[in-house]
Amino acid sequence: MISSMQQLAEQESNRARASWGQGLPQVRRKRGCPEGIHAAIELASGIHGVPVEDILGEDRSAKIAEARQAAMLFAHEDGNSTVQIGEYIGRDPSTVNHGIKAARKRLDDFCAQTIVFKTTRLGGR
Repeated sequence: MISSMQQLAEQESNRARASWGQGLPQVRRKRGCPEGIHAAIELASGIHGVPVEDILGEDRSAKIAEARQAAMLFAHEDGNSTVQIGEYIGRDPSTVNHGIKAARKRLDDFCAQTIVFKTTRLGGR
């Protein structure tokens, strides 16, 4: 049975393929990587427009780091521990924990800005 995370990852990948006008390379799942973590990485890849290889790589540029942190958050929300996530993303569990907190803060800030915009600019409708 396909989990909702996997379905969402597949939908996002298909959307990204269509918008880019070309196929994304099929990325092989790391040996022993739980489906949920792999689906989270693919979902973050599609949303942020960052290749899976970059999320799993060493690059620390802001765009790639944000995508990596989003993948950590998605995988954690899917029930994986920071140890499991770190093992497959190639990071220490404390780094994974920091990434989850950073991604949550960005999400909370975005939601708060949206609420403020809606109430001030649109008259609360």
